[in-house]
Amino acid sequence: MRLRRKTAPTSGDQAAPAGPGRGRSHVGGVVAGSLAAGFVAAVILPFLPVGRVDVDFATAMVLFGFALGWALVAVLSTRFTDQPQRWAVAPAIFMALSGALVLLAPDAVVDALGWVWPPALVVLVVWAWTRARRALHSRTRV
Repeated sequence: MRLRRKTAPTSGDQAAPAGPGRGRSHVGGVVAGSLAAGFVAAVILPFLPVGRVDVDFATAMVLFGFALGWALVAVLSTRFTDQPQRWAVAPAIFMALSGALVLLAPDAVVDALGWVWPPALVVLVVWAWTRARRALHSRTRV
């Protein structure tokens, strides 16, 4: 019985890469579906049957829902399209951290953040807009 030695494949042995979009979803559908899922989560999560239901809980759950949507954009576009939107991790993290702060931080900290989050959100929106314009190469960019 002879053992074959593994060697590096030659250029003739390599399979041709799949063409663009072959076996891949359109990025527009992934983005729209992910953001729609985030919106649905943002609508449903505040109504979870838990002991503490107040304005801070509802706000945190809405932020977690939208964070889920942005995380889905990043993960699903990377996995299922040829136009990965890795930048979408930043809004997901921003919203998840904001939700955690609203839910867990003392009221004095949440009140102080009322002055910080609007400019931070504007910066995030402008940054995400420019990153999306660079990363999208289809009509979805519009």
